[in-house]
Amino acid sequence: GISTMVLAPGGVITQMYPPKSANLGVDVLANPTYKYLLPILSTSSGAKTTGPIKLTTRPGYGAHVWFPIHINNVSTIQNFWGVAYILMEISVLLESLNMSRIMAREGMDYAMWFTVTANGTTPIVIAQSNDTNAARII
Repeated sequence: GISTMVLAPGGVITQMYPPKSANLGVDVLANPTYKYLLPILSTSSGAKTTGPIKLTTRPGYGAHVWFPIHINNVSTIQNFWGVAYILMEISVLLESLNMSRIMAREGMDYAMWFTVTANGTTPIVIAQSNDTNAARII
């Protein structure tokens, strides 16, 4: 499910749940990891997803879902107010969709992975069927 919710007018975190005072005042859209999102979010509507992100408070991975907010609902950079975003845990999302059960019913296994750009060779599994040998799929 959703593990974090953030409100960031102009990209600066002013409110979040659960509260983390260390993150208040941080300009998330100035962060080198997310800076490329500013022109996308400031001129578009609808949710955008980024990830996977290694969770820091527990094992596993998540994804950010970004919701741009515009004044008068006009998607221009002049009307860009800021963003709201959530951090979703991928394993909880797949579990809520009954992914393993549905795939097993169809006689299929799955593995969800990504490779680290720095070395490009090591797949990191972020989700898989309960009894899947991910190495066999990858």
